[in-house]
Amino acid sequence: MLEEFLAHPATDLHQLVVVRHAKAGRRGRFTGDDADRPLDEEGRRQAEALVPLLDLYGVHRLSAADRVRCLQTFEPLAQRLHTEIQLEKLLTEEAYDADPGTSYARLLELAAPSSDGVRAVCSQGKAIAPLLERWADDDGVSLPSSRYRKGSVWILTLDGHRLIQADHIPSPLPGGPDD
Repeated sequence: MLEEFLAHPATDLHQLVVVRHAKAGRRGRFTGDDADRPLDEEGRRQAEALVPLLDLYGVHRLSAADRVRCLQTFEPLAQRLHTEIQLEKLLTEEAYDADPGTSYARLLELAAPSSDGVRAVCSQGKAIAPLLERWADDDGVSLPSSRYRKGSVWILTLDGHRLIQADHIPSPLPGGPDD
């Protein structure tokens, strides 16, 4: 264990936080363009609960898939940080389905080390799951078991551009997932 610790000095490590958007009700019950589906009441509670959680990890930069529910998931934190949320059109489920390689490349770009603080990315489950699984496979990391619940959080630790650890928080709410 000590050899592994010494192989990755803390000064060389950084993190990327990946969040599945908070609850937004069922897709089939929403009338209108699914891109515009907002958070429901529980989703708004999850978004509020993410503020102190992501603050613990030093998140200062926010990026979200171009979906209302992804933006709303980060709005409370953006307000607290007095920062903008960067839209990520390449991290939607549709963009991933159309070109997984381009979505993966964009996620890796967002994970690059920066002196501007930790970045958090919010996306959708059918994009997050395969992207994280590919990244873990590429870098030989075992992912913890997860159902990729709405509002769940992945803390990814990187050494440069290489993923070395993935930790999962199934819910930002006290008491765990409410799916």
